[in-house]
Amino acid sequence: MTRRFLFVLRTKLGDTLIHFQTVQAFAARHPADEVLLLIRRDYAPLLESSPGVRFVFFGNRAEMVAKLLWLRIAAKPFDALAVLTGYGPAMLQIAQLVRAQRRLFFDARFPDAFPEYPPAYAETSLVDRSWQTARLLDPDLPKPLRLALPALATRRAPRAADQGPVGVVPLANELRKNMDAAALAALVERVRVLHPGRPVWILLNPSDRGANSVLRAPLPAGAEVKTFRNFTDLVPLYRELGAWYGTDTGLYHLAVALGIPANVFFGPTQPRLIVMPDQPGVIAVRLAALGDAHCDEKACMRPVCLHQCVAVWRGVGVTPRLDETPAACPLRAVPPETLLVDNLHENPRHQA
Repeated sequence: MTRRFLFVLRTKLGDTLIHFQTVQAFAARHPADEVLLLIRRDYAPLLESSPGVRFVFFGNRAEMVAKLLWLRIAAKPFDALAVLTGYGPAMLQIAQLVRAQRRLFFDARFPDAFPEYPPAYAETSLVDRSWQTARLLDPDLPKPLRLALPALATRRAPRAADQGPVGVVPLANELRKNMDAAALAALVERVRVLHPGRPVWILLNPSDRGANSVLRAPLPAGAEVKTFRNFTDLVPLYRELGAWYGTDTGLYHLAVALGIPANVFFGPTQPRLIVMPDQPGVIAVRLAALGDAHCDEKACMRPVCLHQCVAVWRGVGVTPRLDETPAACPLRAVPPETLLVDNLHENPRHQA
């Protein structure tokens, strides 16, 4: 008898792509069942051709409610509703609208609406959240260890790996993870040395926070800006890329999902959580002084940690001034000499 499952991913791009690996793994193990995924419409160009999963796309909350009401009226109840990640009152609304025999959530914050949730666990990778939740439905579900979108990856330009442009992504639409003009210039200069003769594309969404400052600044020598407004614009650019360099952003996850070799530079966030352990072709770079610590200073507007990381990688690092960083910036508590060393980790992690 065919079972019906509705998974929910209501979050930003990087987390969506990571947790989608759990949905793909579940669907592959249960081909006779019907697997639906409630997800933002923005991500349709990236995921809609993935096999084994039916998508319920929504553009805003009103559309989400309308589609769930339609499923409630026109379709049979689900065997299980599982929220793999998502926040806010909308989660309770989903629980009220969806008819399901079982209701699962990734933690215990809504026990009345979602009585099933995984037991406490140590989070070693961002995928743990969705994987632990899905294991309540399939205890033998293997943990996804790498990120892949085969339907998109197979459509990359045939000569991209050897001759394709190098993509540089300096912004994450979050000021504490954005590169400034000096860091971007240092990054491009080093990229040109590592990839002689290749075009260097600075990929930029003009609506991102910090985009105006990049667009107003003189372009680093040898680089050109390629703007995009949505993923329909971006995917054709990614299909041409031979390599990717940039900050910790969802666009990093999209690059590695397409099989593009990537160097990702970390400021406040933790590489061990972001980079999936078996992801090939990834080099994670972070100041050694930060170790594996996470910085919670979300109001930081000048991420010295990221800028210094890039400068040290380029070979032009000097001891930075920290007087403009938040009072609780972890860099203020470390010996100055440790700010001149990067940690580089080349994936897969288990081979280190």
